[in-house]
Amino acid sequence: MSPNPENKESGSTNAAARSVAAHGPDGDESQPRMPPPPSLTTTLPRDMGHQGHINDMALEAVRADLAARIAAIDVKAPYTCARDLKPDINQIRLIAHRHGLNPAVTVAHFVDSALSRGEHGALVHGWLSMLGDAVACDRQDVRACDTFAAACSVRLAS
Repeated sequence: MSPNPENKESGSTNAAARSVAAHGPDGDESQPRMPPPPSLTTTLPRDMGHQGHINDMALEAVRADLAARIAAIDVKAPYTCARDLKPDINQIRLIAHRHGLNPAVTVAHFVDSALSRGEHGALVHGWLSMLGDAVACDRQDVRACDTFAAACSVRLAS
């Protein structure tokens, strides 16, 4: 049997593709291309028993960041007018929304409404406390959002 010329061509094409995959398109064999490092949002395989561990760590880091932002707002709230706090509350709302912290998004909307209404100084402390509770909440379902919304509505009405 004679060798098929198509197989030779196909074989050399596969070898070239393997070389590019291993060494990059420049053919620089001294520095093989490395896979990108895993991000914080990747998860470990299920069989390792750590499913979601990295996601949990990333979410806890987001929660810690939001808690620090809330604490910083709480420190400056008694000395700052309401309109100057609104960008910070909006930033918290955006971060919470990006990471699926739905009750925090709900409460941030209410805090923004309270600031628009003119609440300032010590009155903002209670709102920020509720926002901190929403950030720490483990539940992200509609009922949790409704519960926080009801509490905010009562506070806003008083």
